[in-house]
Amino acid sequence: TVLDLLLRHTPAGTSTQTMIHFAQGVNAKKFQHFDWGRAKNMQFYGQKEPPEYDLSKVVTPTFLYWGKDDWLANPTDVEWLSNRLPASSLIGCYPANFSAWNHLDFLYGEDAKNFVYDKILSMMKLFQK
Repeated sequence: TVLDLLLRHTPAGTSTQTMIHFAQGVNAKKFQHFDWGRAKNMQFYGQKEPPEYDLSKVVTPTFLYWGKDDWLANPTDVEWLSNRLPASSLIGCYPANFSAWNHLDFLYGEDAKNFVYDKILSMMKLFQK
């Protein structure tokens, strides 16, 4: 079935290093660069601990789309991020209009077109030259 095929390839499109970096952020409770260990951090960053990302430097127009039941980007984290992005960059913050919407629904949800894709395409048109 299609579901069997999808589940055999999920999660896809990521690396071990990306998953380690995600886990480091969860454990450190910080949004920071990759932690290579003290010696390599000194080499890469000039300090023992990885620096936190400076979100005040984000200049790209940003739209946050999230699900209320997302286990990777939960509403608390989305709120934290939206409060730290410059107001000039954060154009919008949109929850999917379905309480059980989760991370994989952005890819596989049968209503993804209505809840997310159509909105994304509309927003992209605002920035067409």
